[in-house]
Amino acid sequence: MIQLLFQFKPFPSFLRLLDNDNENLASSSMNAIDNIIYYGAIGTDPTSIHPYYEDLNQLVGIKKIFSLFRRTKDEYFKIVSSTCLGIVFRAREITDPELKVEIITHLKSIINIQDQDISKLVKLALKCLEQNSANRFEIEKDGFNISVDNEQEKEQEKEQGYEQNQEQNQDQNQEQQKLQEKEQEQEIENEADQFEDQEKKEEQEQEQQEKEKEEEQQEQEKEQQNEQEKEQEKEQSKEQKKEQQYEKEQEQMKEQEMEQKKDLVKEQEKQKEQEIEQEKEQDKDQEQEKEQEQEKEYVKEQEQQLEQKQLNEQEQEKEQEKENEKEKEQELVKKQEKGQEQEQKNDQY
Repeated sequence: MIQLLFQFKPFPSFLRLLDNDNENLASSSMNAIDNIIYYGAIGTDPTSIHPYYEDLNQLVGIKKIFSLFRRTKDEYFKIVSSTCLGIVFRAREITDPELKVEIITHLKSIINIQDQDISKLVKLALKCLEQNSANRFEIEKDGFNISVDNEQEKEQEKEQGYEQNQEQNQDQNQEQQKLQEKEQEQEIENEADQFEDQEKKEEQEQEQQEKEKEEEQQEQEKEQQNEQEKEQEKEQSKEQKKEQQYEKEQEQMKEQEMEQKKDLVKEQEKQKEQEIEQEKEQDKDQEQEKEQEQEKEYVKEQEQQLEQKQLNEQEQEKEQEKENEKEKEQELVKKQEKGQEQEQKNDQY
């Protein structure tokens, strides 16, 4: 039954109630945690670590129980919290030196208490701690020994499940243990129901408080919204004025831009005209250059032609001279022939 209850993860609720101002709730919660830790140790290897240690430690439960042990003035609270810590640290060293010294010292101081049930529980807690050498060293300081007579050891072994009893009494003891477990489980269930009812009440109160807070927040939000709307209206009017001013400025800017564009267009036109004139002048210059080149070429051609003419004339003169010389030679030859003919005629006569 304890294992079934443990599956519902009861530690968070019980640990939260340890800080409750209601002492009855805090006491019931501590008893419930102690019962879960006690029955979690029964029936398991007495030399192994406690199966619920990690779950309790992860929820900072060990620190909360030790804090309760320190601050409470109720002796019963001190007994329950110290035995709970002693059992949960079974076969595990208590690394916190203050917790180790205070818990072990308190358990040693109440081992001979008149209440036999509490005395057995204290001895169980010390035996769980004794499974670790560091804890055992602290326990055995000042020559302290855990003294338990044979009858008490047998009863304790029955409750803890460390050894089997004699076969004749085993069934009866098991039935008694089952009855005790059922009673303890019933008490735990009743306490859990009480805790649930208390939690429900607290949740309802919290919900009511949250509703009231929400209503207040809603009213505040409405007021803030109204103020924001007013501010927004003011800002909107300011923004409208700003927009109008901005539009005017934009129009002025546009007009200025238009004028600038017109000026630019005029300047560009002037530049184009100037460029056209420059191009015309360049064309004229180029034409003049071409004409000059043509004239130069023409002059060159004329000079060449003149030179050619002169050469031709010189050649013609040379040929004429040659022809004249030939004619002269021919005339001389003719004269000579005529002279010879005349001489021949003269000779004949």
